[in-house]
Amino acid sequence: MNLFDGFSKEDFFNVTTGPQKLIGNALIIAYWFVGVLSVIFLIVGGIMYATSFGQPDRLRTAKNAITWSIAGLLIALSAYAIVNLLFNGFK
Repeated sequence: MNLFDGFSKEDFFNVTTGPQKLIGNALIIAYWFVGVLSVIFLIVGGIMYATSFGQPDRLRTAKNAITWSIAGLLIALSAYAIVNLLFNGFK
C-alpha cells in the first residue's frame, strides 16, 4: 500500500485528505508523546521530592524535574493551541 494512493492534485489543500491531514496526525502524536513524558517526569519528580529526606541537592534535583516537566507541558499545550488555531481558526 502506497502512502499517496488515491491522492489527487485537487485534494492538496483539502485538510481532510491532503498532506495537512498527515502533518496534523503527526503533530497529534507528538503532542501526546510530550504530554505523557511531562506527566511521567512530574510523577518522578514528586517521588524524588518525597524521598529526598531534606537533602538539599536531592531537593534541588526534584524541584528542577517538577519545574521543567510543568514547563514542557505548558509548551506542548501552547503549541497545540497555536497549531489548532492555524489549522482550524482561519476557515
